[in-house]
Amino acid sequence: MNDFLVRYLGSINGDLLDYLDDEEELAVEVARRMRDSSVELLDGETTPSRLSNEWPDWYHLIGAFVATYGWEGTDDLADAAPFLAPEEGAPDELTGADREFLEAVALQLDLYPSEAEPA
Repeated sequence: MNDFLVRYLGSINGDLLDYLDDEEELAVEVARRMRDSSVELLDGETTPSRLSNEWPDWYHLIGAFVATYGWEGTDDLADAAPFLAPEEGAPDELTGADREFLEAVALQLDLYPSEAEPA
């Protein structure tokens, strides 16, 4: 059981707890979907605004994933990625910092749960 993850998601919205498995860890199929969405952003198959409309929980889940399982420096990459906290009227394009974050998190999600351990 991952108390931190449960508290983190529960503090945002109790419905986010539905993304956890029976052991209160991020469900593997959810991690795969998060990874696929990250790669789609990188490949230009979707945009931040489209992802926000189609799966708004992705943004909360990615923050929870980084806070719980992220590697050293991932939180710094998240802080530097403007698409995670878009300003009204901001272009719907990824910056270099956005791409760097998405590449790192896609790799971490690809390894989840085999190598991900709570930070």
